[in-house]
Amino acid sequence: MTEDDALTLVRNALATAVPHRAMDLQNAAQKASLHDLELDSIATLEVIGLVEDALGGIEIPDEQLGTIRSVQHLINIVMEHKS
Repeated sequence: MTEDDALTLVRNALATAVPHRAMDLQNAAQKASLHDLELDSIATLEVIGLVEDALGGIEIPDEQLGTIRSVQHLINIVMEHKS
């Protein structure tokens, strides 16, 4: 998986988790923070769950969940689990 593939995966998860903002989130920048994207904690957990499912049911460790603050961080996690 390339970084572009990971970005697409994360953007799709964002758009699915918050469908009323799908168009905005489908174009989320890599450097965007989850706060800047106006995701609350529930939407953030849903995005993470969708990413986990898309990666074949992997589980992001609980200690990492609280540290995810940006699209790039999610991409890094995807790359870590798919490399």
